[in-house]
Amino acid sequence: MACCIVTHAELAKMMKQENIIVWEPDTKTEHFIRNAKFATRATDLGFVAPTPSVPKLEEVDAKAFTTLESLVEDFHVAGMNKSAAMDTETPASKIDVIQNVEVAGYNAVTLRASDAKGLAEWMKQSGFVSTPAIQSWTDFYIQKGWYFTAFKVNVTDGRAETGLVKMSFKTERPFNPYFVPADNLPAADQREGLALYFVSTGIYSPEGDHASFKMSVAAPLRPEDSTDLKSQLRLANLPKDATVAAFTDSTFPNGAQDDLYFEQSGPKPEWPKAPSVGIASENADGSENPSEPFPIIPVVAAVLVVLGGVLLWRNRK
Repeated sequence: MACCIVTHAELAKMMKQENIIVWEPDTKTEHFIRNAKFATRATDLGFVAPTPSVPKLEEVDAKAFTTLESLVEDFHVAGMNKSAAMDTETPASKIDVIQNVEVAGYNAVTLRASDAKGLAEWMKQSGFVSTPAIQSWTDFYIQKGWYFTAFKVNVTDGRAETGLVKMSFKTERPFNPYFVPADNLPAADQREGLALYFVSTGIYSPEGDHASFKMSVAAPLRPEDSTDLKSQLRLANLPKDATVAAFTDSTFPNGAQDDLYFEQSGPKPEWPKAPSVGIASENADGSENPSEPFPIIPVVAAVLVVLGGVLLWRNRK
C-alpha cells in the first residue's frame, strides 16, 4: 500500500505508517498489514495499493501490533462523512476488474490496467483524484504488470468505521511499499516516519543500501506470541523458526522511487539464558573472577555437619 489518494478532488499527505509483513518463503506468500496516518481536509478517503498478484483481502485484529511491540520490547530488555461503492465500469478495454469486495468498512476493487492514462480515467470516474505525479506512479507498476486495489471508505447512516485489512498475495520477493507519489509527500519537517515488523524464518533485512531504514531488534517468537499472532492475523500457520525483526525509518515518506525488497540475512536468534548464581573468587594475580559458580552443595553439606555436631554436643551435655 504505497499510495494514499483522497476522493472528491482532495489530495492527502502521508504522515506516519506502521506495517506488519509475514513472509512465507516456502509458498512465496506475503501477508501485508498497514496502519497509516494521513493529513487531509477531505470528508471521505480512498487509496490505491499495488501488488504483484491478486490479493486476498481479510479484516484482522489491530492487537497484532501490540503483540509484536510487546515481544520486541521484552526481548530488547531481556473523518469521513460520505462515500459510496465505486463504479467498476471500465473505459474501453484498458481496465480489467478482477474483484469487488466489501472488507473492514471499505469497498475494495482489484484491477489491472494496460496504460496509466486509462487507469487515470477510471480513477476519475470512480471519484479518485489523479494528477501527473500519480499517473507517473501508476505507470511504474503497470510496466511491471502489477495489480491495483482501490479502497474507498463505506458509510452507513452517515457513519464510517474501518478496520485493519490484511492483503495476502504471491510474490517472488517480499517487499514493503516505499514508493509514494510526489503529490502525497508532506514537508520534511512533518514526516512522522515508518515502523515495520517483519516476521519470517530467521532474520530478514532490506536489499541494497538504505542508511535511514534501521533494524532496532530481532527476536524469536515465543509460543504464546505465535498463538496470539496467528489468531489476530487470521493465519493458519507462521513460518518455521519465526522471528520478528523491527525496523524504523524517520525519513519516510522520502521520495524513494522504488519499494523495499528483503532477503534473509541471519538465522533465528535465541533468548538470552538466565545468569547462573555465582560468587567472586580470587585469581592468581589477586584480581576477582566473578564467573566462578557458587559451591552451593558443599556449603549446604558443611552447614548440616556443623548443626549436627552442635546438637550432638548439647545432647551429651
